[in-house]
Amino acid sequence: STIPYLLFVIGFVLWTRKPRSDRALRRVPWMAPVIIAVPFALWAASFDLRRLEWSNAWGMVILYGGVALVVGYAYVLPIQLTFLVLKGRGAISA
Repeated sequence: STIPYLLFVIGFVLWTRKPRSDRALRRVPWMAPVIIAVPFALWAASFDLRRLEWSNAWGMVILYGGVALVVGYAYVLPIQLTFLVLKGRGAISA
């Protein structure tokens, strides 16, 4: 679902309305998967709770949260590594 991503974007836009340091803005991609994992895990587990018992609820939250983190960092790591390589070669200045 796009709901967790929309919540993140809305929060990010509101957060950036005040001037932020470059360091704070560079930390956002590293925090994004963690921030998105929580609502995504709760949302995804809610569908399984209709079929499962409550005793499995936390297991489902942990499973879906873990999946969201793996997928999220699978996007963040290559982008950040590319940024560092380009910055190191002088192709970009940041």
